[in-house]
Amino acid sequence: MEVKGSQHLLALESILFEETDESNQLSMKELAKKLKHAFSSETDFDPRAIKRDLEALDEQGFEIIINKGIYGKVMYSHQHRLRGQGGDSS
Repeated sequence: MEVKGSQHLLALESILFEETDESNQLSMKELAKKLKHAFSSETDFDPRAIKRDLEALDEQGFEIIINKGIYGKVMYSHQHRLRGQGGDSS
């Protein structure tokens, strides 16, 4: 199955929204693995394409937080609960 750019972008947004917050972040490798799993794809996702999608999401108001993890590993998250979105009171 060929993954179109818009599907890729929406899947990435969903992964970040559902699986990351101020305490949980994902590395580029983890994002690529989750995208591969989301599409049941044999194809690997190019980190450069993922980075472009992260930038596009951020430019459209879906804030992407980038932090340096252990040993300088770059970690990504969307901290929607800090902004009061989602209506989740737990």
